[in-house]
Amino acid sequence: RKRASAGLDFEDLIRTVRQLLTQSGASEWVLWKLDGGLRHILLDEAQDTSPEQWAIIRALTSNFFVGEGAERSHPSTLFVVGDQKQSIYSFQGADPERFLAERKDFQARASAARIEFVNPRLDMSFRSARSILGFVDETFNPEAYNGESPFSVSTDGLSDAWRHTAYRKGHEGSVEIWPLVQKDEVAETAAWDAPMGQESQSSPKQKLARAIASFIRDELEAGAGVWENDQLRPARPGDFLILVRGRKGGLFDAILQALKRAGLPVAGADRLELLDSLPVQDLLNLVRFVLCPEDDLTLAEILKGPFGGLDDETDLVPLAAQRPHGVSLWRRLRDSDVPR
Repeated sequence: RKRASAGLDFEDLIRTVRQLLTQSGASEWVLWKLDGGLRHILLDEAQDTSPEQWAIIRALTSNFFVGEGAERSHPSTLFVVGDQKQSIYSFQGADPERFLAERKDFQARASAARIEFVNPRLDMSFRSARSILGFVDETFNPEAYNGESPFSVSTDGLSDAWRHTAYRKGHEGSVEIWPLVQKDEVAETAAWDAPMGQESQSSPKQKLARAIASFIRDELEAGAGVWENDQLRPARPGDFLILVRGRKGGLFDAILQALKRAGLPVAGADRLELLDSLPVQDLLNLVRFVLCPEDDLTLAEILKGPFGGLDDETDLVPLAAQRPHGVSLWRRLRDSDVPR
């Protein structure tokens, strides 16, 4: 379908660029043209870089460490910002093990080319409290893995073993690990007319959502403290942030419903989805048609929508015939699936 519409998604862009720089017959020419304009490459959030993206970085920096690229008067530089302990996008291809291996490889290439390689130790954290940092450091402690690199299957001796220091002195926090919510032994029977995708009240997602809402309500009623400008104040509903891996799957909606039932104010779903709703699309089509009356496809969508109310083909024929491109409009209506 993407090929038919000449469409590309984000992964297609990455894969296409990698192929252009590493596999195509023109890769040497492309890299040669790019090399003259590359003075500095900044790679941010490197711990979340996928292997496909690392291949692009390696191709772009291949000339940094050899030949004229390493000996020019103003050599090109690579600046990488990343932290193995903050890698959370494995479902998008992020690989902290690859991040560590790439660092080791770049260090070896720089040493072979006699180019300075700096790996600063950034121990100070200005964001998290001491208890949070301690929990994360202990999770990545190699001693707990018999000296092996944590969360690694092949890379040895590369783990960031040093511990972090909290800049926020005196600000305490806590880490709670909740048990997994189990399914009931007797499954609840869903009504035959229940909406598709609706979670039953006894499902693990609904149970977890109710537990989250109950926890937040109890914290607010108990006056849990929140640090703000070095002052400890009672928590407010807006101080709680719930992170989910995705908005689909039932848990996101279950959490919103549970918070509302508990009387807790919640921001709700992402407002960006407003543009995807059919009424807004109808209004946008009307604006597009006013700005460009020659847009036959937009006119067709308006005619088949609530503003036109013409779903019958016989009604569309005379209207299409009155357009300068009426024949083209009618054929597009007849041969394609115009929205609404």
